[in-house]
Amino acid sequence: MVLLLAINIFPLFWAIWLSFTNFRANRPNEDIKGVGLQNYERILGDPDIWFAMQATAHFVFWTIVLQTLIGFTLAYLLDRKFRGHAFWTTIILVPMMLSPAFNGATKWTPTFGGTASGCSKLASLKSVADFLLNPASSCPGRGKPRSCSCASA
Repeated sequence: MVLLLAINIFPLFWAIWLSFTNFRANRPNEDIKGVGLQNYERILGDPDIWFAMQATAHFVFWTIVLQTLIGFTLAYLLDRKFRGHAFWTTIILVPMMLSPAFNGATKWTPTFGGTASGCSKLASLKSVADFLLNPASSCPGRGKPRSCSCASA
C-alpha cells in the first residue's frame, strides 16, 4: 500500500500542485512561486490547444465507433454456426490469449529471479513440439522455485 502511494498517488498530487506554480522542468533552479489559475487560463485560451483537443476528440470518437462495429460484426458472424467455425474462432482468440501470457512470462519471470529460457524456447516454432511433449527438457530449472513460469503447469 505504501509502495502504491509512493509510485502513483504522490506524483499525481505533486503534478497537480506544480500546475498552480511557475515551475518549469527546464529551469529547475528557479524559485517556485504560486500563480493560481494563470497556467490554466493561458492553456485554455490558446486556439491551438482547442484545435488539438478537437482533433483528439475526432480520433477517439471514430476509433470507438469503428472498433465497436468491427467487434460486434465479428461477434455476430462467429456466433453463427458455419463450416470452419472452430478454426476461425481459434484464429481470432489465440492472439488475444497468448499476448498477455507471453508478455507476463518474458517480462515478469526475470524480474522475480527466474529465467525466461523456457518461455523463449516456447516462442520459437521449431521447439514447440519438444516443449509440449517434454516440458522438463525446455526448462532446465524445472523443480526449482521461480525458475520458469511457462513450464510450471
